[in-house]
Amino acid sequence: MHVSAGTSVAEATTGGSVTLSAGASSRQEGGAMSLFAGESQDRFGGKMEFLSGKSQISSSGSVSMQSGDGAISGDVFLLSGNAQMGNSGSVNIGTGPSSTGNAGSIDLTVGNGAHEFGGDIRLTSGSLFSTSSVGGSIMISGGKGEAGGKISITAGAGSSGFGGNLDFEGGSSISGKGGSVKLNTFSAETGSSGDVLIRSGTSTSGNSGGLSMLSGQASSGTTGGVKVHVGLGGSGGGGSVSLSAGESELGGSIMINAGFGHSVAGGSVALEAGSSMKGTGGKVKVLSGSSLSDSSGAISVFSADAKAFPTGIFEAGSGDSLEGTSGFVSIKSGQSVGGQAGDVSIVVGAGESGAGGFLRLQSGLSMSDIGGEIHVLTGEGARASGSLLVASSSSSQSSGSVLLVSGKADGESGSILVGSGNSLSGISGSLTLSVGHSGSGHGGDVNINAGNVVSSILHPLQARGGSVLFTAGAGSGSGRGGNVALASGSSDFSTTGSLLFTSSDSQSGNSGEVRISTGSSMTDDTGTLQLTTGDSGNGVAGSVKIYTGTSKNSSGGDVILFSGSFYKQGPSLILKSDDGNTKSSVEISGGSSLKSDGGSIQIFSGESEAASSGVIAFRTHDSDGFGSTGNIKVGSGTSKLGNTGNILLATGDAHSEWSH
Repeated sequence: MHVSAGTSVAEATTGGSVTLSAGASSRQEGGAMSLFAGESQDRFGGKMEFLSGKSQISSSGSVSMQSGDGAISGDVFLLSGNAQMGNSGSVNIGTGPSSTGNAGSIDLTVGNGAHEFGGDIRLTSGSLFSTSSVGGSIMISGGKGEAGGKISITAGAGSSGFGGNLDFEGGSSISGKGGSVKLNTFSAETGSSGDVLIRSGTSTSGNSGGLSMLSGQASSGTTGGVKVHVGLGGSGGGGSVSLSAGESELGGSIMINAGFGHSVAGGSVALEAGSSMKGTGGKVKVLSGSSLSDSSGAISVFSADAKAFPTGIFEAGSGDSLEGTSGFVSIKSGQSVGGQAGDVSIVVGAGESGAGGFLRLQSGLSMSDIGGEIHVLTGEGARASGSLLVASSSSSQSSGSVLLVSGKADGESGSILVGSGNSLSGISGSLTLSVGHSGSGHGGDVNINAGNVVSSILHPLQARGGSVLFTAGAGSGSGRGGNVALASGSSDFSTTGSLLFTSSDSQSGNSGEVRISTGSSMTDDTGTLQLTTGDSGNGVAGSVKIYTGTSKNSSGGDVILFSGSFYKQGPSLILKSDDGNTKSSVEISGGSSLKSDGGSIQIFSGESEAASSGVIAFRTHDSDGFGSTGNIKVGSGTSKLGNTGNILLATGDAHSEWSH
């Protein structure tokens, strides 16, 4: 059937119209209009084409398909027919191509409404319910060109309420894995691939929207991970990952929290720089924010608090090295141009019960060489270097000990050197070993012990014990050498402390000697050796006693006083009591004996190989006043049961031919 309107060739007239209208009704539905193409049993059904009129020099005619106006407007359906055996027909909506201008646009627009919600636009692909089937896809592609066309999806604006949401959701699945959501830019052959930008919109007077990247919850399985990963690079540097909080009057925070564990351990947080095949591995740098007018931000790294169990371990260290040197660990405060540098404090936490926690500094182990050293140095200063304090803390009971010990060794153990530094132009520092004061008990002791030699049956040793050596500093030029002073402790109302020089006891050998001597001199006098007791204001001055030890099975030891030898004239040995207002005596007595004779007193003058032996003179001292000189009394002692002793005066025998 062909229906055609009239043709017009005049310049100011239009072609004739064809109008097909169904009948109107005032009470019932209006008449329907149906247009059907012809059916076919064996071939394709007939086509139905709606074409507007062509134009040679202007726009072709429009084609409008819409339902009529009414209280409620009617629906418009654009469908392909059902298929009994094959695929149902496609629905194609497109604009025609243009040789010289822009191709026409396609607008899907929902009309405005006066109440409640605006109309929806739904794009739904076909569903299939057979086994191993895949639902239909929806593909939206921008046009190709020298620059590709954009795809913009914008939710609706709200005048006073919220703007519309923009939701991207993968398809759900009852028994399989839900559909994925991917945002990808296309690859580029020679240029850069496109960027992916996800951000919330700006706000002029309120808060801008947040940005959340979340994986869904899992009722019985493991929740999905969230990964931010930069792609591989061929020749340039690898791409960066930057997390920056917003700028404002108060800067935004960045929080990285691992997952909470209900019955097992909580999730871990790992910050790891990139590895390298040939170069240096990447750095991990944690910096607090700077400030132009105040302090820079603090950095706090803690393990979380715990209620009934120990808190987590905090470890900081460099990695292991298979063939090279492992990296060093440096903890330091920053430099200050106009103020003081910051302190570095390492403190073990306090505990309410049990012993306090350990603080351990240990240098590295070496399998083939010397172990690592530990250096503790104070800071240099223009006026003086800093002090070094090693002390145990105070306590209401007993304060802790301070131990300075070198380690054990199968060979020689390490030495301990405690000393002050050298001084180029001033006085070198002093070294003081001091025990603390006591308010109610005894003062503490100072013990200096040399090393023992431990011998066993399996490993018998014949080595001597270690020595204790006190040496004062040497003087330079005409300056005196330093003094060595040993003094016992003073007392306000009682006896001062004793000073004891003794060698240790011996079980089977001789006990050690005790020597007190002054040093030798090559060109001048040697020093004097003086044994004196202190002065007394109201009491008797102390005595000087020199004893030898007793012997159970042999003779007692001798007391021998020698003066030094000399080539010309030997020096004298003088025994004299000190001067005073009353007489003071010198008494020489031999030792007593319970079962044998008492000890003898023998006085000999010195012998000479080339001249006479020395003279022995017994005489009293001259008297400078009106008194008499002293008497000389020679006598033997009294005896209770036996005879008294004799007094014998005799000259010695002469064996020379000149004697007579």
